[in-house]
Amino acid sequence: SLFEAIKRSQEEQGLDPWGSFVDEQEWELIKWLFRYVGQTGIEEFTKLPITSKLQTSFTSKYTLMKAIDKLSQSSEWNLKAIMIEGDLLGQDGWRQTEEAELWLRNPVDCIHELMVNPTFRDAVCFEPQQVFDDNEGKMRCYDEMWTANWWWEMQV
Repeated sequence: SLFEAIKRSQEEQGLDPWGSFVDEQEWELIKWLFRYVGQTGIEEFTKLPITSKLQTSFTSKYTLMKAIDKLSQSSEWNLKAIMIEGDLLGQDGWRQTEEAELWLRNPVDCIHELMVNPTFRDAVCFEPQQVFDDNEGKMRCYDEMWTANWWWEMQV
């Protein structure tokens, strides 16, 4: 799979599986920060005096994000400029517009990456299921792709 190929490549190059981070403990800290703290909290975390004792490879949210950007990924991010139309009218009577950045990746590549990732082996289902919230089987529950009618019709 894609992830096995990345792992083999890392091993052949003598690289650690946690990339440019100090060690597995730092890798686990970063995972925890993103899961429970968020990016604003990460910036505040890096400013705490006690973090200097941790001797992490990052000193700010910016340096952490730069290190994350260096990790292997299957598809590149692309930047697209888009015009957003607001609901306020300008002096000319037309709606005001603003140019914004839209960062995107190929969704097919992203789905492929998720499907071959061994981390999700037991969390992803491809078999269609009709799930019910009641014992009589009358109240359908649609909470995952594989519980939808379309999924059922495509695979049955």
